[in-house]
Amino acid sequence: MVYLLLAAKKGEIDMPKEEIMKYPLKNPLAVNELLIDLYNCEADLNNETALLSLVTEAAKIAGAHVLQASVHRFSPMGCSVIVILKETHISIHTWPEFRFAALDIFLCGESLDPFVAWNHIKEHLQPGSFELKELPREIK
Repeated sequence: MVYLLLAAKKGEIDMPKEEIMKYPLKNPLAVNELLIDLYNCEADLNNETALLSLVTEAAKIAGAHVLQASVHRFSPMGCSVIVILKETHISIHTWPEFRFAALDIFLCGESLDPFVAWNHIKEHLQPGSFELKELPREIK
């Protein structure tokens, strides 16, 4: 919050001090980011429409609020889907020719569990195996 107040005073952000003061962090916020490599996926990793729906559904099931999404299709195959959330983001990048996907789930909020989103995505992409890295973060 100190950074926000200083940035507001300097004119770096367009948010009145009164608005910033409405949302002070009383305690540090502990969150986890999940970085997951998915191998030998059974699902179609080249279908950006289905992937966008999947990631959006996963965010909503986890209790997050979708603000916007971006999709990029690569040639000849592969795509990136990024869903910007009120509570940060979920992104997936695919290499269908290798049946590989790289997934990033970062949800900020004490009531949000990134594993809820992960379980939904895992169920639909059906990886043969995966490597999950959990990155604990503290926002203070």
